[in-house]
Amino acid sequence: MGSCSIYKKITMKRVINSYVIFLVLVASTIVKAQTYSQNREKFVKELMNGLADIKTSDPRDFAKNELKNMLIETSDFPDDYFKRMVETCNILETKKLHVYPEIYNYVYSMYSIIEKKQTSASYKAWHIAVDQLLASKNLNKFKDFIELSSDFFSKGIISDAPNHVWYFKKGKFSFDVTDKPVIKFENGTLSCFAKKYKSSNK
Repeated sequence: MGSCSIYKKITMKRVINSYVIFLVLVASTIVKAQTYSQNREKFVKELMNGLADIKTSDPRDFAKNELKNMLIETSDFPDDYFKRMVETCNILETKKLHVYPEIYNYVYSMYSIIEKKQTSASYKAWHIAVDQLLASKNLNKFKDFIELSSDFFSKGIISDAPNHVWYFKKGKFSFDVTDKPVIKFENGTLSCFAKKYKSSNK
């Protein structure tokens, strides 16, 4: 009886220890997923830390200068926009998307929507598209959309095909969404340029 009782105690202790370790691991995973803070200064620091190891310095410079200035030094970035941006960044983390390029492209696009003075309706339509694509099983569609959004805001690119690139410049635009995201253009210039490839022949 004595040895049986000791065995039961040891077994129960192992079960309890295993359960405690399991709870710690789950808690660690939850905490790790919630990377981004609702505090504006902390958010900028967290984003900069995430971008620390990438080769190009442009995203870090953006976070350090333009984004930091808009979030902290001005009142241009509405509180409800910021709250939604943080929540979405944490969703991107839970879906194991990368700080660069996906989270950076999303944050840059949010910044650009405000910087380019898009209407509330245009912003909401754009973010509905973001939410719908994040909810789909194929995250590659979200990656393509958020990359195109970033390219459009930074370079005016509306289509980047293997052999040519379409640009929209010097006009107004707004977002709409029905069964898929739509960009409406007004009074601008559409340009198409062929891509140049170096010949491999010697």
